[in-house]
Amino acid sequence: MKRRFQTLAIVALSLAISAPGLATTIFDVQYNESEQGTGDDCYPSNHDGETVTVSGVVTAVSPGSYPNFYLQNPDGTVWNGIYFYDTTVDPLRGDSLTVTAVVDEYYGMTELKSVAQFVIHSSGNAVPEPADITTGTLAGGCHAIAEAYEGVLVRVTDAVVTQLPDDYGQWTVDDGTGECQIDDNLFSYTPSLGDTIDVITGVVDYSFSEYGLLPRDANDIEAQPVTEGTPIYDVQYNEVTQGTGNDCYPSPLDDHQVILSGVVTAVLPGEYPDFWLQSASGGAWTGVFVYDPTVEPDVGDSLTMTAKVDEYYGLTEMKDVTDFTFHSTANVLPDPLVIATGDLAGGCNAVSEAYEGLLVEVRDITVTQAPNEYGEWYVDDGSGECQVDDYMYACSPSVGQTISSLVGIVHYGYGEYEIDPRDAGDIQTTGVEAGGGPGGRPSEYRLSQNYPNPFNPRTGIEYVLSRPSHVRLEVFNLLGQWVTTLVDGPVRAGEHTVSWDATGADGAGLAGGIYFYRLQAGEFTAVKKMIYLK
Repeated sequence: MKRRFQTLAIVALSLAISAPGLATTIFDVQYNESEQGTGDDCYPSNHDGETVTVSGVVTAVSPGSYPNFYLQNPDGTVWNGIYFYDTTVDPLRGDSLTVTAVVDEYYGMTELKSVAQFVIHSSGNAVPEPADITTGTLAGGCHAIAEAYEGVLVRVTDAVVTQLPDDYGQWTVDDGTGECQIDDNLFSYTPSLGDTIDVITGVVDYSFSEYGLLPRDANDIEAQPVTEGTPIYDVQYNEVTQGTGNDCYPSPLDDHQVILSGVVTAVLPGEYPDFWLQSASGGAWTGVFVYDPTVEPDVGDSLTMTAKVDEYYGLTEMKDVTDFTFHSTANVLPDPLVIATGDLAGGCNAVSEAYEGLLVEVRDITVTQAPNEYGEWYVDDGSGECQVDDYMYACSPSVGQTISSLVGIVHYGYGEYEIDPRDAGDIQTTGVEAGGGPGGRPSEYRLSQNYPNPFNPRTGIEYVLSRPSHVRLEVFNLLGQWVTTLVDGPVRAGEHTVSWDATGADGAGLAGGIYFYRLQAGEFTAVKKMIYLK
């Protein structure tokens, strides 16, 4: 306190003997949104080189032996903050000052230097409320939008760390609008890649042709560290709190950055290869949708990724993938969880929510509604209607058609759960022979999953015929190209098994990967996929 009273006394004397500078506002010194200037200029002050007198509240002070500081008009935001490159004042945050100094453009940064006189009016004042901006506001180098915040105290929310600190202590964050630089000029902080920054507050500075946000101390950063090794179960599990509005049992880790591992069970076709990831162990609450086209995996890939948990109109999904690692390919998928159609009926409910994102199977079902204009149709096994969607694979079943097995991913959209089959192999229809079975009952055609699967180098394919039929059993590669024919001719009714040794029609060995086998017997057709590990 003694030092400050002495300073005030000296200043009072100085004011009595010195000619004041041009009395103006920080806004007047800073405002220029039309003339970018030339060379290193970046919207230079119209008062460059002049001596001015300005007033404001100190929002930040450089630590150490060079206490340069930032001053802001408490009644304004844009164009109302400025940097002082001068160590003679030595103020504290919250001091109210009037200062006479020279306006200077330093490589595009408007600053005040060479303080001639100053008055500290009061201390401990409230610092102006930070201006809320997006990271994109400061992105892209010199431009008028960012220039308006130079020297101003600002705040960014819900941003993710996209680059770690470099040799100069500079790191970047992004809230989805563009990367913004964070600098350690006032406070040094070491984030982890992928951390979610709930709030980061600081003053805006301009250096080396880039705007940066300078947090002042640890209180300016509220961060959620990446949760290492989070099971998908922990992201999904919530059977108690349904939520409000569009929520449907939202994730307890909503908006958190997590690291997940699993096996890819499905990939959307087309140019936006979003996908589903499931824990290898399987079971309820262990599948999740990944809304991010940057990974581009294949079904059967095992991977670990860093991403953000997001609730999208009731669907728990992962987005904003910042890092991912492929461990292996063509892995065995978790067995589909056998459920009843009624388990997915009735809109948002905790029973259905447990299957969201999972690979499931319903059996012995009947088509109750044909596809509508959106490709949605319904099936029932007697426990309640369940929606089927063409999100990944479109087909045209008829009302009354029976399906022995339907496999797919459980998805949630527009307030309803649905099963999304991935391809033709996920749907096994049941043929009906008029009077062919005992007592005229329908008789079954069936194509079973090959065993073992994955295999190396040999696997068995089993199929069932309800009557003697001409059978054609073929193998195709992932591109749909024909590989070989295993059966082509008349086959008696009953169960049959064919062995395949992963060779093509020419007898040559094939590359490891995903293959499809298709059975055609009369009017019955079914397709399944198999994985050859070489």
